[in-house]
Order: sequence, then C-alpha cells, then structure tokens
Amino acid sequence: MFIDIASSTQLFSKMDDEDVAAIFSDFVEKCTSIITKHNGVVNQTMGDGIYAVFGLDKKNSEHQCLMACLAAQEVLKTFRENLKVRIGVHSGYCVLIDQKFKTQNALFPLVGEVINIAAHICGMASPNGFFISEDSYETMKDSLEVFPAGLFINKEGIQKKVFSTKDSIDFLKRFNVMKGDILLRYFGRNEEVETL
Repeated sequence: MFIDIASSTQLFSKMDDEDVAAIFSDFVEKCTSIITKHNGVVNQTMGDGIYAVFGLDKKNSEHQCLMACLAAQEVLKTFRENLKVRIGVHSGYCVLIDQKFKTQNALFPLVGEVINIAAHICGMASPNGFFISEDSYETMKDSLEVFPAGLFINKEGIQKKVFSTKDSIDFLKRFNVMKGDILLRYFGRNEEVETL
C-alpha cells in the first residue's frame, strides 16, 4: 500500500517550512495509527507519502488493508488543510533481503515487483482516489465495488487492469457487515439494508 499527498508541491509552496513539517507529521501519525490498527506496518516514509505492508501475520491481510485505506481517507478529510491523498494497492509476494542492505528509514528491506507496481498504481490515482490492481481486486471482490480505471503493463509485458473504488467508508457500512476482522459479502440486499 502506498499513500501520498496529491499536489503536495503546490500545497506546501504556500506554507512555512514549520507548518509543512507539522502537517506531514500529523499525516504520518494518523496514517500510522490506522495502518497499525489494521495489522499493517508502515515500512517507510518517503517524500510526501507512506509505504506500508500487510500480511506479515497472514490474517485477512487484504481486507485489513482495504479497511485501513478507507479509514485513512475518512480521517484525512477532517484535516483543515483539506489534504487530498492518493492510494495505490497491489497484492503479491516480495523478498526480505539481508538487513545490511536496508535503506536508512525502512523497517524491513523488501524487494519485489509488487512494491514497484503498488507505487505506480498510487501515482495513477486521482486526488482522493483509491486505486487497486487486478490482483488485489481478485482477493477483495466479495467485499468491494469498483469500476475500471486504466491499465498498466507488468514486467512480462502483460496488460493488467486497475480499478478505482468508492472513496467513503459509508460504502462499506451499507454493503458489508463486520464479523471480527472479516468482511462478509452483503451485496444485492439493498431493501434489507434500508430496512435495518
């Protein structure tokens, strides 16, 4: 998962450095709290964004990531600076390499195409957009409604789809119910939901 502040250069150019530092610190603190709550790990902060990983404990990692992304969007809407963020998510395997190759502020030295693709998808997202790869969608499709948002080409030269999601957690409240940490399918029950 990558999340960054959209148009940050334009936004921060009008502010003092101290204000920029305070805003970014608050952004990182709030996102870290949400990611940690959903069993993710903030692996690195870079520039104006955050790179997080899920699945280290193998427990419903895709759905935990989904909930973290939507919760982050909701919390960041409350910022008085009206921050707009972009979120990109991709699912796959990466490799943990020797700690001596760790970059200065990364928690885990991870390598793999999955990381590059997630960063690329984040860059494709519109301000306040939440884009997921086709691979991520396959793991979340019972819990999420999406629409096509574009294509990217993987290292094998194969075109893969990118999807955009609803950007409000209200969507999940309406179409899903929570049971423990697992999202349960609740589509096609609009009348029942309205009655509830």
